[in-house]
Amino acid sequence: MAWMKLTFKTTPEGKRVYFPWSAFGTGYVVQSKEQEQAIRRSHGISTAIGLPLVLATAAAWKLDADLVWRLLGLALVAAHLAHFAWQVKQWGKAMPRSGLELTHKKVREEKLASIGSGRLWFGLGLSGLMVAGSVALILFTDAAGLGVFLVAIFGALGACFWWLLGVQRRVRSTPA
Repeated sequence: MAWMKLTFKTTPEGKRVYFPWSAFGTGYVVQSKEQEQAIRRSHGISTAIGLPLVLATAAAWKLDADLVWRLLGLALVAAHLAHFAWQVKQWGKAMPRSGLELTHKKVREEKLASIGSGRLWFGLGLSGLMVAGSVALILFTDAAGLGVFLVAIFGALGACFWWLLGVQRRVRSTPA
């Protein structure tokens, strides 16, 4: 699972660190491969149970089910989250804390560094073409209002791609 990449990180010394709350809080040093597998298995089971609970609760609210079913769904989701928090606390007792911090900025930069530059350049080029088409719409048709709107939207999108390319360049040039 892709989200598990954010849950486990490897330190420069080669130790595996578990971040139970992803980019919130500190990590714990995993003592063995068996312990890591047990945590991964537990995360899989937790997701397999929690996701249908959340979806069923959301459906109960969306479909205007009886209040009893809505509250039961909320109580089950809360109990599931409490069980996960208790389980993390138990794991934390068995594992030493690592000094490694995982921040949202670091997570975003890792994700951005993994995106191919070609995709960002393609998005930038496509945004430029759409801006040019929108300008043509302003100049050669009676739909100037729509053209201005589209120039604003595609211009902002192009600016986002340009900014992402700059951040990606900075992230990739920074030594690890």
